[in-house]
Amino acid sequence: MKNEKSGLPSSGYVMSTVVLALYLLSPAGCGDGGNQPDLYIPDVNDNGSTEEVVTPPDTTPEQIDEDSREDTAVEDSFIEPGEFGSPCKGNEDCYSNFCVASNLGPICTMTCTSDCPVGFSCRSVANTAPDVIFICVPDSTPVCDACTVDGQCGDGRCVTYNDASFCTTPCVDSNGCQEGFDCVVIGETDKFCVPLTGACDCRTGMDGVVKPCSVTTEQGSCSGLKTCSGTTGWSACNAPVPVEETCNGLDDDCNGGSR
Repeated sequence: MKNEKSGLPSSGYVMSTVVLALYLLSPAGCGDGGNQPDLYIPDVNDNGSTEEVVTPPDTTPEQIDEDSREDTAVEDSFIEPGEFGSPCKGNEDCYSNFCVASNLGPICTMTCTSDCPVGFSCRSVANTAPDVIFICVPDSTPVCDACTVDGQCGDGRCVTYNDASFCTTPCVDSNGCQEGFDCVVIGETDKFCVPLTGACDCRTGMDGVVKPCSVTTEQGSCSGLKTCSGTTGWSACNAPVPVEETCNGLDDDCNGGSR
């Protein structure tokens, strides 16, 4: 309301305005100091939305320093010639002076008193009398491997059959032998598994194998070949029979000349 003489607001209007302003500025409530209620101010995304912002976890793989990686490489093992397990051709190749048969071929072994590495057993050697020597031999029997003593045959025996010595296993009947073998008496009463063909170098699965042979007479010696049949054994030698030379342009006595 204006004063009609001055054109200014009346004192009553001014006082009402001041009182209203003081009321608006005074704390709300009473008694406990008039604490203001907490105000909820929502998060606002960059796009203006008030939805809750969820930050996904960091799944980036941790970088590993190449220099700090553990070295898991395994060094190649090497067996010195002559040591236990090294390949050999004869006893003289081994520090122990014993070369034995194995599934990997002939290997050097070592002497023993009771214990041997896994896969080997401590056994006596038959041909060292009067001394008794024990060596480590493979537990498996290398059937049909050439041998001179039992110690070269693992769990088996070294036998001589049809003028050949080889490793084999004892048996009671043919059911105790592998396919292609029969149980036969060798010696007085002992029975062993031997190839049905009678020869270890020509047995089941060896069809077509050949070996040199010769036919000899008073006139000379001619060379030829024998062929293996896995069921019947070696064939007869296909060499010609040496005879006295004649004037036929052939080397009848196989001496390298002809008439």
